[in-house]
Amino acid sequence: MPAASFAAFAGWSLLLPVIPMAVARDGGTAVQAGATTTAFMAATVVAQILVAPMLRRWGYRVVLIAGCLLLALPCTLMMLPTPLIWWYGIAVLRGFGFGLLTVATTALVGRLAPQQTWGRATGVKGAVIGCATTISLPGGLAVADNAGMGVALAIGALLPVLALIGLLRIPPLREPSTRPVDTIPSLEKRWVLTSSIVMTLTGAAFGCVTTLVPIGVSAGSYDAKLLLLLIGALSMAGRYGAGLCVDRCGPGRVLVLSLVIGTASLCALGTGLNSSTLWLLAVAAAAFGLAYGVVQTETIVLTYVVAGTSGVALASTYDWLYRRLPNYNIGVDMGIDIGSLTQGAAAELVGVPIALASSGIFTTTAILPAAMAIRHLRTRNTSRR
Repeated sequence: MPAASFAAFAGWSLLLPVIPMAVARDGGTAVQAGATTTAFMAATVVAQILVAPMLRRWGYRVVLIAGCLLLALPCTLMMLPTPLIWWYGIAVLRGFGFGLLTVATTALVGRLAPQQTWGRATGVKGAVIGCATTISLPGGLAVADNAGMGVALAIGALLPVLALIGLLRIPPLREPSTRPVDTIPSLEKRWVLTSSIVMTLTGAAFGCVTTLVPIGVSAGSYDAKLLLLLIGALSMAGRYGAGLCVDRCGPGRVLVLSLVIGTASLCALGTGLNSSTLWLLAVAAAAFGLAYGVVQTETIVLTYVVAGTSGVALASTYDWLYRRLPNYNIGVDMGIDIGSLTQGAAAELVGVPIALASSGIFTTTAILPAAMAIRHLRTRNTSRR
């Protein structure tokens, strides 16, 4: 499963910057190039909405295989001379496949791993995906620049196909045909909603950082690449380290602290950009990446704990049929889009350093719902003793 996740998500992230660049090289405007990513993410959200009923009907293996094929096969069309409108259609197909993968892999961890190892299993999954993304994002651009766009597209198509080898070993699990959402008390549903709020707000901060840091530092410079590499690497470490902590000490122990660190690191990033202090930027980027990784693991494991093994698919997706539980994955994706949009607009008005520092409002706002959720979880555990 880790190898399959690495290959599938590497295929996604390798082409994430390559496709807009290909559109631009074919004569498209910056808006047209960026619209391919917008079409991709829109299709991802639609797929995430539909995953829960699909898992009940066809099972994890079929959904994951479909996701990999939709991510891979449309890449072959990009190697042919195609009009611009085709690129958007290809982006929609790939985005739908990616949406299937994000939700099904998140839910599968809760189904396959024993409950006492949920933290470690979630941390390993996050580290594997983070490693794939950290390598493939710059790797895709390097391949396209040095070996050609066709080679990059071929590799992007091949990687999800290779993931199929590992997916064939997944047992034929399905989500229960009954409505597990009905078995979760209303008070527990509020925590699942709260966890999505926390990740939406934290994702907004992440979207702000990944958007504004390359702009604030001279574009394409060594400094910008170093900062993004630090954020990615420390995010992997945070996800895995938090998983170990959760299994040993229980969920929720470091969630609020991580949000506080995230707020402080965002302020430090803004200060470092304003003063052009590289060491401060490096420390702040590392601290933010670590905090972001910890928050991701903590929130998803807490959601697993509340939903139980019969509801993990609904904890990680939005049940379109019953509209009872929020979407963890959509929360993250929406947050990234919100942060990029709002703070990008703020940067136009007040400058990048101030916009970056002020994005700490997202992580600060997340502290209250996180603290309330942890208190609820501890109260519930106490009442059950």
